[in-house]
Amino acid sequence: MEKYQKKISESINSSYPELDVIFTTPPDSRLGDISMPCFAFAKILRKSPNVIADELKSKLINLDFIEKIESTNGYLYFFIKKDILFKDVPD
Repeated sequence: MEKYQKKISESINSSYPELDVIFTTPPDSRLGDISMPCFAFAKILRKSPNVIADELKSKLINLDFIEKIESTNGYLYFFIKKDILFKDVPD
């Protein structure tokens, strides 16, 4: 997952270099493969975490390895395309 997190971070930092992106594991796998809280960005960007999550979602949806992104309660939940994810699993 680290390489996907790095690509997401790079994409965010190209628009918002001041943000320190932190990823977490969703509490339930049905929520996604990677989660990212947007609460720490609120003070820097002077917007609510929900608005920030929605804005970032629209910027990140075009990453080629992302199946979908959900924005919920100030979190972004990333779903990695399964065919790409399975290619990365060692034999």
